Amino acid sequence: MITLGLIQVPVLQRGFTIRADFTRRLRYLGSFLVGATFAVGWVPCVGPILGAILVLAGTSGSAEQGATLLFVYSLGMMLPFLAAGAFTGWISALLRRHGRWLRYTEYVGGVLLILLGIAVFTNLILLLTRYLPFPTSIPG
Repeated sequence: MITLGLIQVPVLQRGFTIRADFTRRLRYLGSFLVGATFAVGWVPCVGPILGAILVLAGTSGSAEQGATLLFVYSLGMMLPFLAAGAFTGWISALLRRHGRWLRYTEYVGGVLLILLGIAVFTNLILLLTRYLPFPTSIPG
């Protein structure tokens, strides 16, 4: 509802910035604080998936399969950040040119989240897993 803009919660819509000179003055402590803040913000997003990957890695047939799962997960987390860093100039120009469309992608994301919530709540997610071509076991 918040993503769709139907409910406004000002506390959740605020952002904050840390001045670069502040983190430079604090050196390692500043780096730690920025990293810790980022980690706390990402725990709800990354935690359940990482937990599932760790369970799969721990119960897969071998250490090699578990390491492969964790490596692919790490790549999936790393590659978008590397791409954003490598193409910062191009991405910022793209956002300046087409930034007005971001609002519509938020609406689409909000609708998809609501539909996913309904599917999970009504157990339709189990029906979908029967008919969609998801792998049922780890190959190897």
